[in-house]
Amino acid sequence: MPLSSLRAFLDAIEKNSPAARARCDNREMLIEPDPKTVLDALLPFSFNRHIYELVLLAKASEHSARMVAMKTAKDNATKLIDELTLEYNKARQASITQEILEIAAAQYAQ
Repeated sequence: MPLSSLRAFLDAIEKNSPAARARCDNREMLIEPDPKTVLDALLPFSFNRHIYELVLLAKASEHSARMVAMKTAKDNATKLIDELTLEYNKARQASITQEILEIAAAQYAQ
């Protein structure tokens, strides 16, 4: 089919499109099961899904809170270990220094 004009070509495409055929379709649609049965099944399903989603969110929130608590506890324990190690090293160094001073004083006294 030769292309006589762009408008005629576009009209021909539009006339043969599925949307145009659907507009011309005057068949009666039959929905099975009926809308009431669909709603009766869909509403509990939707409600249960929403409740399930809330339970999952609550569990995720609980796990997140536990992870934060464990990280805080680990950080506090690490800080305490560092402080105790520093205190131990200072006490050990003071003891070594005291022993050296006592040895030097004993040598000096002789």
